[in-house]
Amino acid sequence: MQKIQFTCLIPFFNENWRLVSVLKKLNVLVDSGKLESIICIDDGSTDNTVKIISRAFAQNKKIKVVGYKINAGKSSAIEYGLNQVKTSHVLLFDADLNSFTSESIENALDSVSNDPQIDALILRQSNDPLISKILRHDLIVSGERILKTSDLINVFKNNPANYEVEFAINSYLLKNKKKTFWIPFYSKNHIKLDKWSQKIALKKTVQFQRELFKFEFIKQWLLFNPSALPHIL
Repeated sequence: MQKIQFTCLIPFFNENWRLVSVLKKLNVLVDSGKLESIICIDDGSTDNTVKIISRAFAQNKKIKVVGYKINAGKSSAIEYGLNQVKTSHVLLFDADLNSFTSESIENALDSVSNDPQIDALILRQSNDPLISKILRHDLIVSGERILKTSDLINVFKNNPANYEVEFAINSYLLKNKKKTFWIPFYSKNHIKLDKWSQKIALKKTVQFQRELFKFEFIKQWLLFNPSALPHIL
């Protein structure tokens, strides 16, 4: 049986020092051996994020920065990084999170390591606003999740675009009856207008919101019901 190991994939676009904050917390898990490596994928950033990360972690060979020059979207960035993954499992993570702890990620990784029957574990955004919980965004579109690398490779055979990646993953897990669970996770994303220009923030918001009005979201709102991980709650 292949040893369970984790690579963290973090797609990013113009995140500046926000990504450094995320990486410092995740690097604790690299140092402890819980994470094999972290791959940051530059989705065509036009700011100095790449330089900032490269300087901050210049001596750390397990934090890699790869990418391309044209902004192609979240799905393309994840697929680009996935081609370099050599571990059995992948931890997908957003680049702009704050207010989370290294311990919460460690608990999630340990849960999968200790139970090989788990195919996927979603880190459910437990401090999302009420409306998000009613619409189940906290689960369905959570960007933080652990998957088998082989399953994520299969997801990309259907060529998801941009913000479709979480929906594509959910659809694959449903269709193939994968054993999927969720674990509570407390964090916050930075507001888009605090990160980017008004034009870029509006464009990204429209792209994301468009996915929520597709039939696939309605289907998953009704049918995608992973179980809570019993021994964590």
